[in-house]
Amino acid sequence: MDGLSTNLAACRLLGCSYQPPTHIQSFFISPSNGLKIYIILDACHMIKLVRNLLGDYKILSYDNKLIKWEFIEKLYNYQSKCNIKLSNKLTKKHIYYKDNIMKVKLAVQVLSNSVAKSLELLTNFNDFYDVQPTVDFLIIINNIFDILNSRRLYDRNYKSALNLGNLDNIINYLNYAKSYLLSLKDIQGKSLYCSKR
Repeated sequence: MDGLSTNLAACRLLGCSYQPPTHIQSFFISPSNGLKIYIILDACHMIKLVRNLLGDYKILSYDNKLIKWEFIEKLYNYQSKCNIKLSNKLTKKHIYYKDNIMKVKLAVQVLSNSVAKSLELLTNFNDFYDVQPTVDFLIIINNIFDILNSRRLYDRNYKSALNLGNLDNIINYLNYAKSYLLSLKDIQGKSLYCSKR
């Protein structure tokens, strides 16, 4: 399901808890047979929400370092001005996404390793000197999406479907990502998990 507030309210009524950091329980007990029913939020919908969050808030912070939408805009503008592409798919639709807010592909392409690597290439330019926190954010979101959207067993890295060979690595990464996400704050210093977003 998507993250619609009514869906989450229904899950809470059934017994789920979404009170980070210590009271996350993403299942409820079936009254008919006592089995655990796990709730999984749709990865495609969630990545659009993350893109919207960064695009709307413009600045997030992690460990007092700033994650800025502005760098993604600057990358797009730099590529447009110089008429080059640094191995990413950024277009005007990616930056001004409100008219295409439902297109998962655009959100995935913005919050991607290719955009992160492109930004890293420009680190030494004046406009990009403190880009690393944004790069780190993009990589973590990209990897989480790859894990949750994996399909094929023989893909590489986090795109590979969960199996006994990568289980420990995936679980360790997801624990790291959970800690990272729970540490994100808005520009006023409020934890994002305490906000409506």
